[in-house]
Amino acid sequence: MKISVHQKNFLPHARCSVDLEVDEGSILLIQGENGAGKTSLAREIFQQNQNEMSYIRQESLDLFYDRTLGQIKKLFKDSASEILDNELFEKYWHAFELHKKHDRLQSSLSGGEEQMLKICLGSCLKKKAVILDEPSQNLDSEKKVILKQLVDELRMTRKSLFIIDHDEKWISSPFTKVKVAVIEGELKVEGTWSI
Repeated sequence: MKISVHQKNFLPHARCSVDLEVDEGSILLIQGENGAGKTSLAREIFQQNQNEMSYIRQESLDLFYDRTLGQIKKLFKDSASEILDNELFEKYWHAFELHKKHDRLQSSLSGGEEQMLKICLGSCLKKKAVILDEPSQNLDSEKKVILKQLVDELRMTRKSLFIIDHDEKWISSPFTKVKVAVIEGELKVEGTWSI
């Protein structure tokens, strides 16, 4: 999957000139300093490819009504049934132990619980690619192991994965790492490494 983001007014302080490529079943890890524009880049990549990818955002879930996890699960499965990998969804709903919290309101979830919910909702859709923006954020070491397993399984289904994360230690699969930075008023790829 080839991505090209070239915009004059990308950030208030920078234009953008970024070309990225990730093969099916591969991981592209995007890193850079805080404020460099990684999340803005992820949003733009998603905007250009909404039909082909899902995007697990860094921010909190913004649900109009405060529902229980059980209600959220039912609504999600009903509305996304045609594009949901139900087996994968159920597997990681249980692996993250969300099934034990069906009566909990979304507003009462911890940061880690909300992160696990977002990961389940976004990564199990039948899309060609997934953007994971800081997926390990708020997860303890045990849950990072489950996240690692999910990422490995997504790769095996030939999904292209774009991961934005400062912590790469939890990723066990081979990946290509790019560093983005604002250089002379332009967001661009500063370096590329295969790991």
